[in-house]
Order: sequence, then structure tokens, then C-alpha cells
Amino acid sequence: MINRARRATSFGLTAALTRAVTAALRTKAPGGRDRWERKNYAGCTVELYAGPASALAAAVGAGRVRPAAGFAVLAAGACGDYDDVAGAGDARRGFGAHLAALRDGEVTSGAVKLFGISAAGLVAGALLEERAVDKVLAGW
Repeated sequence: MINRARRATSFGLTAALTRAVTAALRTKAPGGRDRWERKNYAGCTVELYAGPASALAAAVGAGRVRPAAGFAVLAAGACGDYDDVAGAGDARRGFGAHLAALRDGEVTSGAVKLFGISAAGLVAGALLEERAVDKVLAGW
């Protein structure tokens, strides 16, 4: 059983780290503001700073409690960040569009995200299980 105080500390650390990293990214956006800001469907500017900040902070917080969970969160965040940067100009959205492109022989950033996050979850599930048969089932 995971200690409640350890969980609460990890949660507080995650919240504080998210705020700090978001503020740091806003202050000095690596690659310029154009890389970190987009127009949404309504034409409003939205910021991408919170995504990497939340992923990093959640990975640290989860990793303090369960290292395998921290790995899964960090891998998912990296895949999401890759999709935000590499897929910025791609009009295709959603699993269906990315799977259709994959069927046509094109690997999109969304497909990388889909399979990367899935693989990280399978690896983390296998690492978290104790019995050999459970590890095999978690990996499938």
C-alpha cells in the first residue's frame, strides 16, 4: 500500500513543478512563441506550455510513487510533444485519420503518438506486475 503522506507530497510537488515549468516556458519559449502558440477552431490563440510542463511534473510525481508509472507518463508526454511540434501543419486529426494515413503507407506524428503511448503503457504495466503470468498478460 502506498503511504498517503507520500502521495500527498508527490501531488504537491507535481502542482508546484507544473506551475514553475509553465512560467519558465512562457518567459523564454524555446524556438520562439510561434512554436508554442496555435489558433484553435474558433480562431483564439491557445498556448502549448502546459502540456510539457504537466507531463514532466506528473512523471516526477508518479515516479516518486511508482517509477514505472513515471516512465509511462514521461513517454506519453514526449509522444504528445512530438505530435504538437511535428504535426503542427497537418490538418488530419483523430485516430481514424492517422490510421487511414498509416494504411496508405504514411506514418504521421499522430500515429507515432498513438503507438508510442500504447507501447509505454504496456511496458509500464509489465513492470508493475509481480507474477510472471501477469507480466505477460500486461504486455499483451
